[in-house]
Amino acid sequence: MKLIVGNWKMFPQTLVEAKAIFSAHKRSVRGLTRAKMVACPPSLFVEPLAKIEKGKRSIEIGVQNAFYEDEGARTGETAPPQIRSVGANYVILGHSERRALGESDEVIAKKAIQVNKSKLTVILCVGERA
Repeated sequence: MKLIVGNWKMFPQTLVEAKAIFSAHKRSVRGLTRAKMVACPPSLFVEPLAKIEKGKRSIEIGVQNAFYEDEGARTGETAPPQIRSVGANYVILGHSERRALGESDEVIAKKAIQVNKSKLTVILCVGERA
């Protein structure tokens, strides 16, 4: 199945705006049969949007990053089981912006392994330069 993935980055600024954008996307994918739409909003908006879509799945929910451990003293990181628990099923890894911050292929590989162990789908970015 083909995926159409929307990486929302740090947009929009509010949950109200995120819900409006999400609703517009839901209307735009009606009748889409040969691909899945995946929305990857800022992490704070993942759970509220997943709740809107729960049981419907006209749009899948993903996150923009994950850590390579399931727990620990990792301020600001998000573990794959946490991601799954709020209703997301996809994780973007290896984005050029993360690589520009110093993420290596080795770190991305560790993340991908941990994400797969949590039965989430990896969306691996390759080849793009920041």
